[in-house]
Amino acid sequence: SAVESAMSKHLVTCKSSTPVPAVRQLMLDAQVRRVPVVDDDGKLVGMIGLKDLCAEALTPPAKGRKRASSAAEVLQLVGGLLASEPAAGHSH
Repeated sequence: SAVESAMSKHLVTCKSSTPVPAVRQLMLDAQVRRVPVVDDDGKLVGMIGLKDLCAEALTPPAKGRKRASSAAEVLQLVGGLLASEPAAGHSH
């Protein structure tokens, strides 16, 4: 079916305790823009995506906390994701 041909063969997930840098690397390795967040039982509790990482990099951190992503790190992720996309205008 058409859906099967577009589906990812394995599901990449993270936990709410997964550090943001590890999530960035996961997204880059899997070439995905969103990762489901699961609890210890594997139950879906949320999603984290490129938009969330961008927002976090642009929002001043709470007092006493460090920023989890720099703008440069998010740009590096975006560049890595875009580099894997087929060039526009080339059909396969």
